Amino acid sequence: MKTLSIVMLAAGFSRRFGSNDKLLAKLTKDRDEQTVLGSSLSSFDQKSFKEKILVVNDTRHPASAIGTEKGWTIVENKRASIGMGSSLAAGVNAIATCDGLMIALADMPFIQTDTVEFLISCFHNAPKDTIVAPAYHEKRGHPVIFPSFFFSMLMKLKSDQGARQIIDASMDQLTLAPVNDRGVCRDIDSREDLAWD
Repeated sequence: MKTLSIVMLAAGFSRRFGSNDKLLAKLTKDRDEQTVLGSSLSSFDQKSFKEKILVVNDTRHPASAIGTEKGWTIVENKRASIGMGSSLAAGVNAIATCDGLMIALADMPFIQTDTVEFLISCFHNAPKDTIVAPAYHEKRGHPVIFPSFFFSMLMKLKSDQGARQIIDASMDQLTLAPVNDRGVCRDIDSREDLAWD
């Protein structure tokens, strides 16, 4: 059985959301008034992860306490301002040896736990060096699982594109897993996004 860890990126600065931190905003429907971050973390409660790492821009941020309470290891990225790539690199650098790494985004609170389980199953059944990503109505979404073959590339990221450049350059090694879950393509950018309609 392949070993799988997860890194969730929560080191952004919510610039498009306004004056408040979107990760601490409350969802407004069917999520027990959880915060965006709390709901995002809850989607990955599976015990099959070897390690669960939450990357933040400051360990004093309330996101650290939320992650710690849910059993995640907190990693601080002091260079978060240069882009998502640096946070991803910090998270990958913090993990121990594993066969694959699921990359998740903290502002995507509507992903279903069944979808996560399905992606994990796809990873275990995929060829060794295959990237696995969900697709909703043929649109690629998150989270994405990278095999260890790509770890060295992930650790060198710096730009705001995150891992997209690696995926785009490795389409022959990408498997899109069809899911009936629009949460894989829905993030939180504005207050209007907090309601699931």
